[in-house]
Order: sequence, then structure tokens, then C-alpha cells
Amino acid sequence: MTTSLRFIGWCPVCQRDIKVRDNLLVHHGYERPGVGHIIGDCFGVGRTPHEISDETAKAWLKQVVQARLKTLRNTYAVLTSPEGPPWLTFEDYDVATRRFKRDPRTREPDLIQLSRQQADDLAAQLPSYAEHYSWALRLRIAIANTESDISNWTAESVRVTALIESWTPQPLRTVEEEIRHQEQTRAERETARTVARDAKILAEVVKIRKRIDAAVRNRNAATLADIFSSTKLRDVSGYRLTRDQALELLERDQIWRAFGLLTPDGYMSGDAARELLDDMTWGMKVPPPPNSGLRYARAPLPWPAELGGGFAKTRR
Repeated sequence: MTTSLRFIGWCPVCQRDIKVRDNLLVHHGYERPGVGHIIGDCFGVGRTPHEISDETAKAWLKQVVQARLKTLRNTYAVLTSPEGPPWLTFEDYDVATRRFKRDPRTREPDLIQLSRQQADDLAAQLPSYAEHYSWALRLRIAIANTESDISNWTAESVRVTALIESWTPQPLRTVEEEIRHQEQTRAERETARTVARDAKILAEVVKIRKRIDAAVRNRNAATLADIFSSTKLRDVSGYRLTRDQALELLERDQIWRAFGLLTPDGYMSGDAARELLDDMTWGMKVPPPPNSGLRYARAPLPWPAELGGGFAKTRR
């Protein structure tokens, strides 16, 4: 018998890939709380992986899922019967101190089981906090929780039944095969993300080009200034594009060149660009009227002759 852990199988209970020893799933699903030993185990531990047999899925369905559903349905029948349940679970609220009794380690409220008469007696002693021992409220909560549990376990029954009905034997995978598979999967996910991102960038480029062309037709310099200084394309790319790369994608260099925003050294930036963009947004700076107290006034901005001439629309 081999003790190699080179093989990996799928656990139909927790739906994870687990290492296999001697064709059985090794320990998994446990916790290490620091008490010197592990606590808990998945039902699939020590059972065959789903590739080899559907017996683990069948055992989980019969011993746990169907048994749990039977118990829950019986509980629901009792909860919704005319006479109701013989007892319900409450959080232990101390009538004398007006505080919940709590576990000193977890600080969670202690739980107690009370009959309806016991709950009503405690509620009568708490006229301002009667909801703590309200039988009607606790019953509604118990019914809702049971309905939710039935729904969840029913879904699990459907899932496991489908696994059993569609089962066919499969070879176990080796650790090396799984690593290659994960690397391939990561590469495929990255490729898909790149394709989706590129498509989103292209869609944004098309929208911005239309805005630029409309702004040129309308001689709207303020809109062109907004577009030149916008970071929208960079945002869409996840900042994988630089500012210059984003402007290049727009393929409207003749417009930026006409406004002086593109020189032989590249797209303008810094104070020089801010001055030009300011004029495009608010109008051309001119000397202010005498005694106005202004640093400068604004005048209509000439529209570049290369683009048809005239005057630009600004926010002035």
C-alpha cells in the first residue's frame, strides 16, 4: 500500500480538491484551535474521492442530508401544529439584574429551554422587556429558521442526487497535474480579464472620439480642455495606460496640436498646459480695464485656423 500524497481527489461533501492516500481522502475540514489536537472533520475524511466511487456521495445523502431533512420536517410539523411545541429555546435573561447571562469565554448569551407557561411567567416579571421571553416572537423565529434550514438542506439533496445520477469513474489527478491546471486556469482568467478590459477601453475611446468630433464641429474649446485633462481612459484601464498613451489612443493629435497642446516634445503638461487649458475653458486672458483691480480680463478665444477659424465657445 502506498502512502504517497501525490494524488488529489474531489470530496463531494465539501466540494474541494483533497489529497488522497491509499485511495482515501485524507483529513480535512478540521480546525486547530490551539488546544493540542484538531477539532472536527469533514464527513468525507477516510472515504473514497468522487473520481473513484460515488459511495461517499451516497453515504452523505442517506446518513446526513436525508436524515437532517426528516428531523427538520418533523420539527416544522410540531412548530406549526395547533398545540405548538412543548418547549422553545430562549436566551437566558436574568430577571433580577436585567442582563443576559453569558459564557465567560465567548461572551455569547447562554441558552435555556422553557415551556410556554415558564416563558409567560418570566415575561410577566419584565413588563418593559417582555419580548425577551415572548413565546409568540420566539415561535415565529423558530419557524422561520426551520424553513430556511429545510430550504438549504433540500438544495443540498438536489445537488448530491445530481452528482450520484451523473457519476462516471475518473482518474485521480497528480499534484503536478493540478498545479499545471491551476496555472493554466489563472492564465485563462487573466486573458479573459485582459480581453474584457480592452473591450471596455475601446468602447470608451469610441465615446470620447465622438465627444471630440462634436466639440470641434461646435467650436467648443471648453469641452476639448475637459477631455484633454480627463483621466477617464486611465481609470477604465486600471491605470495601466499612461496619460500620453491614453491621448494617443484617441487619434486626435491634430486637434491638440492646433491648440498648442502637442509639441515636437510631446503632449504638454504642467503649468504650460494649465495656462492653455485655462484659456480654452474660460477665454483668452487680456489686460484688465484700468482701476478694475483684476489681474486680467477674459476675451473671446480665437478658434485655430487649422480647424476652420472663428471664435471658440468657452465658459466665459
